[in-house]
Amino acid sequence: MRVAIKDLAKVRIDHGNKKVVFLAGTFDLLHVGHLTYLEEAAKFGDILVVGVNSDARTRRVKGSDRPIIKQSERVRLVSELKVVTYSFIMPSRESQGLRPTFQIIKRLRPDIFLVLSDSWLNSQSFYKKYNTETIVLKRIDKTSTSRIIKKIKLSSKETPVTD
Repeated sequence: MRVAIKDLAKVRIDHGNKKVVFLAGTFDLLHVGHLTYLEEAAKFGDILVVGVNSDARTRRVKGSDRPIIKQSERVRLVSELKVVTYSFIMPSRESQGLRPTFQIIKRLRPDIFLVLSDSWLNSQSFYKKYNTETIVLKRIDKTSTSRIIKKIKLSSKETPVTD
């Protein structure tokens, strides 16, 4: 189910006894690696809340040719996956001195925040303030949107497209 950022605190309240898990990502060209990651994430709790990076943030992080799929479509696809309880579009920029992810943790107060990089562990005092445990997941599947794009570009050079 899609949820507005302003309603994330209500998600926490509505599911007070349940373990809420939060993660964020781009989810461009949804593929089996994304699904595997989300299935693993769902095992950590009862409620899986997924933030989908905005188009603006994706361009800053991944480059000017990304995303391939616009944010409204990506969040819709993610929200329809049965392992995902709630999804929303992440804020694009810092607000009140907080990075977008920290804005969400402050509002949602998840029990667990899942990440793919240990660089997130540098902010443990912030997570403790909101009783959020940070867990680093290992990449399980070697599939990635960047690899898919690269493969498409290579194959298009080998096989000219004619209309």
